[in-house]
Amino acid sequence: GIEAAAQELVLLLDSDLLGLGPEALDALIAPVRAGQADVSISLRGNSPWPWRAIGLDYISGERVMPKALIGAAEDLRALPRFGLEMHLNRRWIAAQSRIAVVRWNTVASPWKGAKRGRWAGILADVKMLADMFRTVPLHRAAAQIQAMRRLRA
Repeated sequence: GIEAAAQELVLLLDSDLLGLGPEALDALIAPVRAGQADVSISLRGNSPWPWRAIGLDYISGERVMPKALIGAAEDLRALPRFGLEMHLNRRWIAAQSRIAVVRWNTVASPWKGAKRGRWAGILADVKMLADMFRTVPLHRAAAQIQAMRRLRA
């Protein structure tokens, strides 16, 4: 889908969001469209409490950015299943992109355990974390968070 996108800006969304409406999408797009930020990322109402405390969900799937910041299609195809967000973070930081964090207090992402059952949900979370940290090692993920917080618009 990213490869086929014809516009300069790309909007990425998780497919299972609850409470998502046009006003939330408008809020996510607005800072980039208005030139107040180069990219934007959501902070959902049910993001894990550490992310809400620091004001950044660095692995959020809801983002707006110029297509040019995403990278080459072959690089994307080489990523593990849940490596895209970490890859995007790396590219945003390298480009020194101004990041708008958009609070989506009424939008939620269902927990994997609610969708799959407790143990299957835990296993899915473990696999997701393994993919993420295969893309960017844990110690560099902490550096990503610090860099992204410094780049907030």
